[in-house]
Parts: sequence; structure tokens; C-alpha cells
Amino acid sequence: MVHHISRSLPPNKNQEPILKFLPSVYSVGIVRETIGSFLSLLFIASLIIGIGAPYFVGIFPPNVVTWVEQNRTMIIAAGFVANLICGSILQSGAFEMFMDDTLIFSKLQQNKMLSAVDLAEIVIQALVHAPE
Repeated sequence: MVHHISRSLPPNKNQEPILKFLPSVYSVGIVRETIGSFLSLLFIASLIIGIGAPYFVGIFPPNVVTWVEQNRTMIIAAGFVANLICGSILQSGAFEMFMDDTLIFSKLQQNKMLSAVDLAEIVIQALVHAPE
């Protein structure tokens, strides 16, 4: 996620906020997006099949419907596990902060996440040392 900080000190006549955070999303790649989409569809399908098994008597063979009714909990649980894996696959963890289009912090470059206090100190230092 990228955060662009626009500053106006003191606030301008339009009373815009001093700091603006504009988030954007980094792509995790086509392979991870495809796997995530498949796992998301698997989650939805497992819920539909697990919950709606009694209604599929005429659609699926009787032995399949019986098996689904006997293993309903396992099917729904597998769907939730697929959803958890999907969430972790699609999360990039990228984080950058810009002030007036100048990079002031990048988790991608430093390969670590700072505490909120350290991030606030970086923003304050950037505001203090920024040209008017």
C-alpha cells in the first residue's frame, strides 16, 4: 500500500487537512491473483454445496448427496481454510509513504515495518526539513 502525504502548513483558505493519505494497492502478481481467485471461488462453492446439499437431490447422484450430507462440516471447513489461504496469498505487505511526491519511508526498501511512533517521527522530520 502506498500512502502519499500532501501537506499544507498552515491550512490553506479551503481548510483542507494538513496531511492527506491516499492509499493505493501493489499487485502481487498474476500467478498469486489467479490462485487467490480460484481459492475464493472454492470457498463460495463449498458453502453452496455444504449448506445446500439437501436441495441437490435431483441434480447430483444420490450417493454424492449422501456423502455431502455426512461430510458437510468438513466441506464447509475446507472452504474456510481456502478463504484463509486466499487472504494470505493476496496480501503483499507493501507500504510506502510519500510527501510531496518524495519518498520518506518504504517497507519494500527497508524490508521491515516501523512502529507507529517511529513512523510519526519520520513524518514530523520530513515536515520540519521540507522546503516551503
